[in-house]
Amino acid sequence: MWEASFNQPTTTGLQFFTNTTVPAINNIDAQVSMKLPSMKSILKVGGTNIGGKPYMQAYGSAFVGSMYYVSLSFDELLNK
Repeated sequence: MWEASFNQPTTTGLQFFTNTTVPAINNIDAQVSMKLPSMKSILKVGGTNIGGKPYMQAYGSAFVGSMYYVSLSFDELLNK
């Protein structure tokens, strides 16, 4: 159950209070990393909310979608 007040202009000057149910969410985040010793780097591929179904975390907030990424990190610490 989500309960909050939103300040909205009204003719009486009163606040608007709301009670609502925010549905439960299930999402999956994942990342795969791979060392590339010949390049002294690490390749990372991953995503957040990889199921792709948008969800809200609080009443009145924006919906959260998915984000996917690829990263190539050069690291001298891998140098032996």
